Amino acid sequence: MASYAGLWAPETTSVGSRSEEFHRGCSRVCCASALKYVHQIRAALPDAYVSDLYTDMNAFGKGCEDLYRSAAGAHATFLSFDKRRPPTVRAAPPGDEAAMLVTVHEQLSGEEIEVPADLVVLMVAMEPREDSAQVARIANISRDKEGWFIESHPKLDPVATPTDGVFIAGACQGPKDVVEAVAQGRAAVARILAKIAQGSIAVDAVYSEVDEKQCAGCRRCTGVCPYAAITFDEEKKRSRIVSAACKACGCCAVACPSGAIQTRHYNDQQIFAQIEAVL
Repeated sequence: MASYAGLWAPETTSVGSRSEEFHRGCSRVCCASALKYVHQIRAALPDAYVSDLYTDMNAFGKGCEDLYRSAAGAHATFLSFDKRRPPTVRAAPPGDEAAMLVTVHEQLSGEEIEVPADLVVLMVAMEPREDSAQVARIANISRDKEGWFIESHPKLDPVATPTDGVFIAGACQGPKDVVEAVAQGRAAVARILAKIAQGSIAVDAVYSEVDEKQCAGCRRCTGVCPYAAITFDEEKKRSRIVSAACKACGCCAVACPSGAIQTRHYNDQQIFAQIEAVL
């Protein structure tokens, strides 16, 4: 009895990648994973018929184009379809050799093709973990609209975050394969070891300070600080700012109703002096 295997490529609406309904972005690794499965199935079952159903084949990266060509050379059938008309899967009628029948409207030929399959593999989209929001809140880092962690700069600082001492690596930042995740992990480790090797860390001279004589202990500054750099002294009933964690964003200074918070080198007297100098 012949064996059939169907690889449902990642860009279909049904599996959720590059879809307005589920995930708008590309998951990057799905096409390469499908091509890898073609070789694995052919190695385990040399006589199997393998079909790869896809909308776009994004075989980017080192060696991926060769993987695509070798998969075609392994007598795998590639069927392209419009994402607006995704394939349908139904159980095969009794007595049929295959377990399922996959119907696809093939774009290049314009024909309706029925593919028998004993196994259908869906290349599902990558998505952030469900607890990513909780992790972001604990680590005090930001997420994008899809839920991935945001780096300081995608090119100049891809492993650091706006919070000093917190680095990101791997698929928590976005869809990526093992090679990219390992490279980013090594970069993050190198950054951490470089800081440890210094023995001490220089703190930015610009940070906010609390005048305890004017502080009323209302704690409004604690609620607006995006870096969790403000603590409250229960004994003195006054707020305190951790200079090493402060980024001098000025949110606390604006929120303070008593004007007890000033940012070093940017206090009111200095700002007014600059304005008078300009005028």
